Amino acid sequence: MFRDAKANFIEACYELYEKKMYYLALKILKDEMAAEDSVHNAFVKLIEGIVIFSDPESDDCKKYIITVTKNAAIDIYRKKKKEMERLYLVGEESFENGGYQGDMVDREVPEEYLTKIPSKYQTVIRCIVIDEMSVKEAARYLEISESAVRKRYERARKMLRDVMNGENTDE
Repeated sequence: MFRDAKANFIEACYELYEKKMYYLALKILKDEMAAEDSVHNAFVKLIEGIVIFSDPESDDCKKYIITVTKNAAIDIYRKKKKEMERLYLVGEESFENGGYQGDMVDREVPEEYLTKIPSKYQTVIRCIVIDEMSVKEAARYLEISESAVRKRYERARKMLRDVMNGENTDE
């Protein structure tokens, strides 16, 4: 009996709110596919939840669905933001003059270039690029602050570009 009531409730909510949920998620995420994912996640939460309203058109139900949708969109936003931070830290620039031309620092940074930069910068490159550590993990491993890891990584990338372009790097 409860299962039928829940199925009817979810179906009614889908018919009433699916488009509104999508536009709310799109407004937050500014990405159509992410908004669709957000609506999907919101409905999964509604299905898994124990809240059922007697009237899907009630104000309480609308508020609840808006809250679930916003939270689902914000979860996706935070996940994407974290991924973008990771991409930024790994690097979006390319090396010039015959160096690496991809969107990210290569996992196979040639050892001949890596050994030409100071060891504290080599270590940060190895942690973040080769060992795929997060900034937090690298900071713990190196026993330095997260901001120090970020700064060293930024400097290391510049040094690698300079070395790969034939410039001398001494820091």
